[in-house]
Amino acid sequence: MRWGLVSTFIFGLATTSFADVVISLDPTPEANDFAAAVGYDLNQLEADIQRDIQEIYGLFDPDEYLGAFANAASLSNKGLGVDYASNMTSFSFGGGLNVAASAGNEGFEGVQEGRLVGGLAGNISIMAGINLGVVGFDRVNLYANYFKRSMSFNDYLNIDSTNLGIHAQIKLITPKVNGLAKYAFQWGGLDLTTGLQSSTLKFTGGETIRNEFSVGENGMQRMASLTATGDYELDLNAIVVPIELSTNARLLYFLSIYGGVGADLQAGKAKLTVNVTGDLEAEDPNDPSQTVNLGTGNITASEESGPSVGKFRAFAGAQVNILQLKIYTQADLTQNLAASLSLGARVVW
Repeated sequence: MRWGLVSTFIFGLATTSFADVVISLDPTPEANDFAAAVGYDLNQLEADIQRDIQEIYGLFDPDEYLGAFANAASLSNKGLGVDYASNMTSFSFGGGLNVAASAGNEGFEGVQEGRLVGGLAGNISIMAGINLGVVGFDRVNLYANYFKRSMSFNDYLNIDSTNLGIHAQIKLITPKVNGLAKYAFQWGGLDLTTGLQSSTLKFTGGETIRNEFSVGENGMQRMASLTATGDYELDLNAIVVPIELSTNARLLYFLSIYGGVGADLQAGKAKLTVNVTGDLEAEDPNDPSQTVNLGTGNITASEESGPSVGKFRAFAGAQVNILQLKIYTQADLTQNLAASLSLGARVVW
């Protein structure tokens, strides 16, 4: 399989362990001949593969690696459930998508020390909103968003995800409407937004899990692969309570810009369980069209981590206004080097 999530724990020749992760290989006699043909002895080949996989997939610290995925999951609901730019006066509905990435709980510190690990998460959601002016609270907007989906990629990876959000937005400062001048420029006031966001994301391996990678000295490199069977499961869930202050402005009627700051209180976890066994093969150094059996790989892992308990966040976005249709994009960035980008459209009255 070529998916980084699974690849994290299913490479390796040397027997090694960190936290609750073990990677081992029962080599064949041909493994020694292959190592010599690519410029190594068997120990060097083992060390080279181990080092490369640790560097590429964040195995120096599995707890940090999973924490990065948990942080990305908590950020993947941003920009999907609240309208920060339209100043709704009746109701709205629409949808959007979000892609989030995180460098882990250590953020910039981990990057500076060369321990960059990463987590990715994504979401799609539909939303609806209503202004409470009909009951005398025209400064208050309520929003809800939800979506559930399942996907499969080439029988190698299955993904199940659910997201849910409920929010209340209060207009703290209501701007003056400037007559015809509002079509040139109109400030949208100051808003306070809070609510509850929930995201779950589950990755499971298919019947077979195949990984490919390169081994050998420069000029003598060959492709190797591990085709494994067994159990692979990565469960992510995040619950977030955001508290946000935001403002917006409309320019020449057709364009709106907005931005804000917020604090997110987070709970949840990322849990990884792996128990797979497979055959390790490589290109024959003398005939790349043929393969060499290097042995059997056995990988077991059990690890659990969670997102940062709290984090500060800034966000900004732009929106194109075509009568009631609003097309927007939004970027969010946290102080621990997590970011997301969302894109969507709404109809607003």
